[in-house]
Amino acid sequence: MPCRQAPSCRQVITNKNLKTIIMKKKQVLFFALAAILFMGTAQTATAQKRKPNKRTTVQTHTPQRTSTERFVKEVAFYNARVNDFCIDSKYIYFVEKKPNNAVMKIDRQTGEVSTLLPGIANVYEGRRDIINKISIAGGKFIFKYGDYPYKVGILANNKYYGSDKWEEVYRTNGDFALIKTHSSSMELYDVKNMKSVLVDITRNGIGMEIGSDGSVWYPVREWVNGKDLFGVIRLDKAGKKTFFDLTRQSYIVSEGTEDNGWHKVSINYFTSRGDYLYVSCKRRIYRMNMLQPSAWEEYTKIPPTIDSQFYEFWPNWKGDILNNDDGFTRRYYFYRVGAFNNPQCLSEGKYIKSGLSKFGWTEIWPSLYKVCVDVDNNYIMSGGGSITIYNPDGVIGYSKARSKVIDVVQ
Repeated sequence: MPCRQAPSCRQVITNKNLKTIIMKKKQVLFFALAAILFMGTAQTATAQKRKPNKRTTVQTHTPQRTSTERFVKEVAFYNARVNDFCIDSKYIYFVEKKPNNAVMKIDRQTGEVSTLLPGIANVYEGRRDIINKISIAGGKFIFKYGDYPYKVGILANNKYYGSDKWEEVYRTNGDFALIKTHSSSMELYDVKNMKSVLVDITRNGIGMEIGSDGSVWYPVREWVNGKDLFGVIRLDKAGKKTFFDLTRQSYIVSEGTEDNGWHKVSINYFTSRGDYLYVSCKRRIYRMNMLQPSAWEEYTKIPPTIDSQFYEFWPNWKGDILNNDDGFTRRYYFYRVGAFNNPQCLSEGKYIKSGLSKFGWTEIWPSLYKVCVDVDNNYIMSGGGSITIYNPDGVIGYSKARSKVIDVVQ
């Protein structure tokens, strides 16, 4: 007879076994959730090993992008306390300002800075004289040193040689130096052979240049026999003078004269590079070989479509011209040999943009600096607080400094 579900064959649910059932169900659910969480964590870890997290990758590379300046091939800077500088074929030499006043040198190839003459900061006994300016000629250093009245001496065998009459080196070229005396006359000195060539040149040095043969050149303007004459005088080592007239040049003649008979054009600027003398007359630059002087060469002119003039300019060894027109706009142009009819405008204002964004290093002002040119045609400039190396065609050498600001100040 079939069972009618009597108490002996049915599951009787009491309060006690109900609690047991609920506890078992909770344990099963807990272990199931734990398993799910464990599997999810393991999969995430495996995925991270297989493929980097996108957000982590972006964060890693972002600082590199924001901290790196774009490379600017035309410039290199040295943040230094510069009193004066000079250059030769291998180095830039510069004198630090007080209190340290060391003489430093910059390797023109690597751009590395090292000490030539130790400084005098914190030296209180037996210290050397303060060095104010530095020049080089005939393979020797010439220093302006001491306090006023200043002295000038040629450093040889760790001693100064020279004259008590010397006050300042005005120009150097090759073996020769043109030195201003305390009486405001000029003396031509052969540094290589340590001997005076010409003394008591009655000029104050302004606008004077030296040829590598020891000839001295300077501009003059005089009223002679009812005529306004301007040009350049050459003074050879024997003291003989030769006048090279500029007033007969076709451009100067075409510009005409004032009502009082003075020419409307005169000499704006006067400089040399190597064996060539350069003279600017408004919109023209004339040139002459100082070793073989003869007639003037009309070297370059400003294209008729450009409102500018040659005011203050700096030729390089190739004959390219960096020009500050000093007009109302005061722009800088670069005239390249073979492309004089198409000069490159380097600025739209009073300075050249460096291309760097670092504060304090965005502008270049050649007209406010002492400007030299090294043998690779880089323009070396200093305004008393730094050294700027600039080349519109890209800086050559100074490999560790290109597109950078190198801190020399300690």
